[in-house]
Amino acid sequence: MSKKWFMAFAAIVAMTLGGRLSAQQPLADPSYGIGLAPPSLNEPAGNVDQRLGNVEQRLEQLELYRLPAIEQTSEQRLTGFLADDDEKEDSLADRLKDLEGKWKKFEDGEKKKKADAAKKPTQKWSGRIHWDYWGFPEESDLANAYETGDPNNNPNDRFTFRRVRFGVAGDILETMLYKIEMEFANPNDPAFKDVYIGWKELPVLQTVLLGNQKRPYGLDHLNSSRYNVFLERPFIIEAVNQDARRFGLCA
Repeated sequence: MSKKWFMAFAAIVAMTLGGRLSAQQPLADPSYGIGLAPPSLNEPAGNVDQRLGNVEQRLEQLELYRLPAIEQTSEQRLTGFLADDDEKEDSLADRLKDLEGKWKKFEDGEKKKKADAAKKPTQKWSGRIHWDYWGFPEESDLANAYETGDPNNNPNDRFTFRRVRFGVAGDILETMLYKIEMEFANPNDPAFKDVYIGWKELPVLQTVLLGNQKRPYGLDHLNSSRYNVFLERPFIIEAVNQDARRFGLCA
């Protein structure tokens, strides 16, 4: 009786193991990359070693088969990355070229504006008013005689105009200039100061002026009274060259 129960128990165990092995049978599906069924527990050790060797050989074949595909995929990715970089570089180059073209048009427009403006006559108005105070704190026969003509008549302190000048200057054409300036310090006797026309950018002579103008008798004389420190120029300049201007041609 006990022998029958033992055989029945062995049959149940065999059926159970057989069901489990059959459930694992999909491992033999070629889609898993092996294509070999798992070894049976009842197979000899030699067969197991042989099948393991076959599995290793199959894995090596799969690795050799998949490696070129992996390398090709990496190469494609690198090629695509480089292509994207080339497109970006081309895009930046086009944008830079476009900006350079617009900047050149802007510069050409500014040059044209300046050239057109240089062809038109220009004018710049100027003027100055210099006050002068005369004081006589003490009596002096010489000063009285010089100022009033009577040594006994003391002159009064007073304010006067030293300079009252208004003028205009500018360009006539691209290489021509002009200047007109009048003196109104003495309302009974207005006078012309600078009245001339000139040519500039000439070969050798550079600039030539024709008209009533200062004579080149020194820097202190040529310097405008607008930029002098004192109201009067040095005594030697005023004593020797009171009428500083003459009509003529100067370069």
